[in-house]
Amino acid sequence: MQASLEALEPDTLEQLAFKWCLLGSQKQLPPPGEWTTWLLLGGRGSGKTRTGAEWVRSVVCDGLAGRVALVGETYADAREVMVEGESGLLAVHPKHDRPE
Repeated sequence: MQASLEALEPDTLEQLAFKWCLLGSQKQLPPPGEWTTWLLLGGRGSGKTRTGAEWVRSVVCDGLAGRVALVGETYADAREVMVEGESGLLAVHPKHDRPE
């Protein structure tokens, strides 16, 4: 597998690094069907923030949502974790495609 990855161009490797459908576990991928609520229940480090950021990215990039509300205990909490955090919205987008 590593030899196959080493044969890829740097641009292709970067694209693969942002393919959540390949990187996320089955439990981190959206459930099938039509739903309005998706509960992610887990402890620290279980991937809740990354999963949420990846889902938001997918619905916006696929044109299924134009505006998204991020709700946190405080504005600063939402910004620091959901947007600027290590698993936040900025981190799950390639640099050339980051939201403003």
